[in-house]
Amino acid sequence: MLKLLETNQRPKLDYEMIYLNGIDRTTRNEDHSLDNIRKMIFNTVKFFTVVNIENHNREQLENLFEITRGLNEVMTVITPADLMTIFPIDKNYKGNRDQVKDYYSSMEAVNAHGLHERFKTADEVRKFLWDYCNTDIMEYQITVMCIISAFNKFEFGESLIERWIRETDVDLPVYQQFTDQNGKPYMIRTTPFVKEFPKHIRLLKGVH
Repeated sequence: MLKLLETNQRPKLDYEMIYLNGIDRTTRNEDHSLDNIRKMIFNTVKFFTVVNIENHNREQLENLFEITRGLNEVMTVITPADLMTIFPIDKNYKGNRDQVKDYYSSMEAVNAHGLHERFKTADEVRKFLWDYCNTDIMEYQITVMCIISAFNKFEFGESLIERWIRETDVDLPVYQQFTDQNGKPYMIRTTPFVKEFPKHIRLLKGVH
């Protein structure tokens, strides 16, 4: 005879809070060692890959943006070599074909800066990250842009993309947002479909 055993399901991990606590630990202990700085950078970047800013108010967005500014300042004490130990360059080698950044273009940026040369300014860090091919870094950069865009909407009533569309007057494809079985949102491009009449059918004027 079979008996159904009931087990308690583990609660889903709150990664947003996990990484936020990691940021708090590494900033409170006043440890200025390279190891602690690496942990701080890791937790901060990972936090921005999972944080949901959809319902954030203006003050919350400002706080998040201040964290990103602080991260850029912290990263001025490391080198590209240090960054590569925290977030290795993705093994993507098809950037030239797809016209996107890849391993080769990232290494060009690394060598142009200097593998063991520290970043001099926060602005230099920001520019370098845009040329760096790593999934977590790219997601972090996208979230930062979303924060700036959302803040822009509070200030001027329109997001950065809405402003760009208005100023350039382009006809963009339509995307719809859906949610998968795990509750994660994803986007699908949709195209308006107009069904054609069969060739043997003609519309007659005046007939309703």
